[in-house]
Amino acid sequence: MQFLTECFVLVMLVLAAYCVSELRMCRREIDALKDWVRNLNSRVEVEEMRARGDQRESAAAPPQYGGSEQGPPIPAAWPYANESDAPSPWPYEHGVSSPWPNANAPVAPASWPYESGASTPLSSAPERPPVPGRPPAPISSSGQPPVPPGMIPAAPATFAAMPEDRDLAERSDSLEGTFGRNVIGLAAVLLVFLGLVFLGILVIPTLGNEVRCALMWLLSLVLASAGLAAARRRVSAFSISLLGAGMGAIFISVLMTHVYFRYLGEVPAFGLMLAWMAACMVLVRRFESTALSVLVHMGMVISVCFSYSFGFSETRLPLVITYQTLSCTLVVAGSVLCLRRTYRYGLLVSLVLTLIASLFMRDYFGVGGMGSRDTSLSTPIAVAFFLQFAGASVLSLLLALSGKEEEERDVTTTLYAMGKLAWFGVLLVDVCAVARQLILQASGLSASTVPPGNDAARAVMLAEAHSTLIGIACLAAGVALILWLMRKRLVDAELGKLSLCLLGGMAAFLLLLRYLSTHLSLLPQPNLSYVVLVAVYFYVLAYAMHDSAYASIGDVTLGLDALLMLTSGYGELVERAGVGTAFTYVVMLTALAYLSWRIRSRVVEAFGGDVEAPRLRPRMLTCLAVAELSIHIIVNAAGYQHAQEIVAGILAVLLVGVYALQAWRRRVASGTFWMGAAVNELAVSALVSLWALTGDAAGLLPSRPNSPDTYAYVPSLIILMALVGLRLWDFLSERPRPTEALQVAEGIVFSLLGLALTQCSTAQMDIPFAAGIVVMMTALICIIVGFKALLRALRLYGLTIVIVCVFRLVLVDAAFLSPVARVVSFVIGGAICFAISALYSRAEQRIRGRVGEGGK
Repeated sequence: MQFLTECFVLVMLVLAAYCVSELRMCRREIDALKDWVRNLNSRVEVEEMRARGDQRESAAAPPQYGGSEQGPPIPAAWPYANESDAPSPWPYEHGVSSPWPNANAPVAPASWPYESGASTPLSSAPERPPVPGRPPAPISSSGQPPVPPGMIPAAPATFAAMPEDRDLAERSDSLEGTFGRNVIGLAAVLLVFLGLVFLGILVIPTLGNEVRCALMWLLSLVLASAGLAAARRRVSAFSISLLGAGMGAIFISVLMTHVYFRYLGEVPAFGLMLAWMAACMVLVRRFESTALSVLVHMGMVISVCFSYSFGFSETRLPLVITYQTLSCTLVVAGSVLCLRRTYRYGLLVSLVLTLIASLFMRDYFGVGGMGSRDTSLSTPIAVAFFLQFAGASVLSLLLALSGKEEEERDVTTTLYAMGKLAWFGVLLVDVCAVARQLILQASGLSASTVPPGNDAARAVMLAEAHSTLIGIACLAAGVALILWLMRKRLVDAELGKLSLCLLGGMAAFLLLLRYLSTHLSLLPQPNLSYVVLVAVYFYVLAYAMHDSAYASIGDVTLGLDALLMLTSGYGELVERAGVGTAFTYVVMLTALAYLSWRIRSRVVEAFGGDVEAPRLRPRMLTCLAVAELSIHIIVNAAGYQHAQEIVAGILAVLLVGVYALQAWRRRVASGTFWMGAAVNELAVSALVSLWALTGDAAGLLPSRPNSPDTYAYVPSLIILMALVGLRLWDFLSERPRPTEALQVAEGIVFSLLGLALTQCSTAQMDIPFAAGIVVMMTALICIIVGFKALLRALRLYGLTIVIVCVFRLVLVDAAFLSPVARVVSFVIGGAICFAISALYSRAEQRIRGRVGEGGK
């Protein structure tokens, strides 16, 4: 029952999504109809205003009766023709005339908007005093004058719609009307269903099975007949609801007769359900009812779930799968022929139903160790699983082909994505899990229990790897099929693009599942995720399709692979394949990042853009940071004796290459890249300085004892100090002005490198004052650069460091240094201070000179 409850909940969610989408579509159609009516009313008003203007012009025009001013001739049939003071048959107002009408002249409508005081040949004339002795002119009951012979009478006046009618029409086209006609109708069907169920519960204790079954069928047929008669007389929400209630009652009768009363066998029950679905589809075509189509889909889902739940066994499997296939085919084909707008929803429901059936079969047969009992998969059972996957593949293909006819892109994309995810679930259950269990059975192992030992665990791991390869092969076949359909223009381009991206993501998911297996460490080959292959797949698509969106997804997958390699991949690669293979992998990742940039540049240049520098800078900085971390992890995983020194040397050489690129390609290295490269250079220099000063970089390398031999750091420190000095020299050029924080950071790292270099080079010599002198010299260089480049923060840093070093020299070093060392340190420190004072004095003289020249 728990499984049935889950199935019903899933079906209700799908139906709720369908109802919401249908209501949204109805709402949009109603809004479009209202806009069309408003435009039509506006057009009518414009035509009326134009006609009113023509009427005014004709009223003001001179008479057109052959140049005569006396008007048109009097008909011979007029009774007052021989009298001198007879009224005219054309009762025009004095001074107003219009063209003489003929038999073919158009007739003005009765509601023609004339000006006050004016009249027309077919309208009543102004009141005139009667002539004595003469009968008045005959006036019709409608208030219009008599129409002379040969004239066309005016059309009867039409009355405008009352406000109440207009309000009712607006309400009928609103969301309220939609709910009243459709949602309430579905609620009526549901209530009738529940009423039948409660009626059955009420009469069960008092009646026999034959009587109960007969009454149930009688009531169902009566409801269906009444609904059919009402719908044939007039199609309305009530008649369709009554017909749906009757057809639903017939479905319940078939189901109860088979499940509860046991009067129907499986084959007759399945045949009656298929006949019921066909009859419902005929009614859907006859009345074009969405509610009946939803009823058919619900009946299909409920009947298939019942067929898998009650009395399911291996012997009934062919019959149940046959019924599932026939019902899905009948519903999908019926949707195509009877109600096209529910076709895609039928495909989606059939896909979800296939996934539900596959999950039930996996649970029953214990595929992947999920069942309560250990059941070996026989050939017919395996074929049944593969048939489920084949059916799901056909449904997914039909869903892709149907998307080309859909006008609303959001509905199409949502339905197709949901269908593709359901297809992927079927792939995992019916292909990967079944292939894994079959491989284990071939190895003599069970899927639910694995005996202890490395051999059994290795066999499980090989089965997982092979099942993953089979799943990826299915995904590759799907990619080839989608590409062929896109080439033949049978699939919409956007849906094809979405499908290719989803298939690539599914392949990455399969690789991650295999990578996270607990037995993978037993293989002789390295335990890698191989997600980089998916990144290559997306880069190839980006190059072939000329679409940078694929390259963006490839960047995401490439970053995921790099992250997995940093966590545990490089250690595994060094252990199984060596350091050279690990460094080759780093170079490969960097080359792929460069390839992504080249593909993006090619796509943008094809449209006349130029993105060489903006898109290369962040990629270079990211690759630089990842390469530095990778080198650090690889060297430490190798277990060398001087791992820190080797890493420091490699990072120093790498930074030299970056600075050379910056000096060679000024365009690429400008702006943000220069700042990012400077920050990265400072971080690496500070890290190497800490390694040289502390031996373990404050615990960054666990279990690494302090090495007394620190000469190995000297080359790296010299290179890094030269690079930082060149960076300070760049402050003098037309580079972007560094921030104050960057100025101070450059000065601190420069002094730190000098201190580390002094300590490493004089570790075996007794020169205690050398470190302070070198730091003062670095401060002097900072002050000089600060004056040249007009960087106040850098000058203040250098001045502060000099003052601190002077206090340390006087208060600390003077008490511990030897006489000779004391003399040398004080003399050199004094010379540095004199140089700094001279710099400030010269600067002050220049400022005064400029002020004096300005005063003159």
